[in-house]
Amino acid sequence: MDKKIIKYLGNPLISQVLIEFENRNMSVKDLRLRLPDVPQATLYRHVKKLYQEDILKIVDEKQNRGSVEKIYSLNVELKKNDVEDLNTITPEAYYEMFSEFTLGLLTEFSDYSKNKDANVLKDGSGFSLVPIYATAEELVEYGRAISKILEPALIRKSENQNRHNVAIVLTPPRKGKQNES
Repeated sequence: MDKKIIKYLGNPLISQVLIEFENRNMSVKDLRLRLPDVPQATLYRHVKKLYQEDILKIVDEKQNRGSVEKIYSLNVELKKNDVEDLNTITPEAYYEMFSEFTLGLLTEFSDYSKNKDANVLKDGSGFSLVPIYATAEELVEYGRAISKILEPALIRKSENQNRHNVAIVLTPPRKGKQNES
């Protein structure tokens, strides 16, 4: 995985944008169709930022009613479950990534909590903490299995489906407490 992309992986929306570009070239207009819940201005802002960082590249330009529609493609390689890349970042950079990730989650929950009509059960929201016991290799295996289970839900298939974010956090083991029940 390209090192310049690591700082963006903590942002759930930018991560989703990157996933959308992973196997296809598209314009911001096409991206908007794939992420209809995201404001158009937000998508343009993120695509512009990713282009400026050389994470996206322009692969085509099409004339469209007097304006030019740019077609973007990933300019970096994304690899799912590439845990080796985590060995190349410092603990401080890892903490910064996690901070950005949690800030993104807090923002989503803050926005949701301001909705007077929010209904946690009906809206399909929730969170939980479950302690598990596993080796590092088993954790990678579990992560791949979870990704496989969620794969069908990555594409919206009907108007009745709403976008949710699934966040999975594996905390490091607590020193001296690994064997607690």
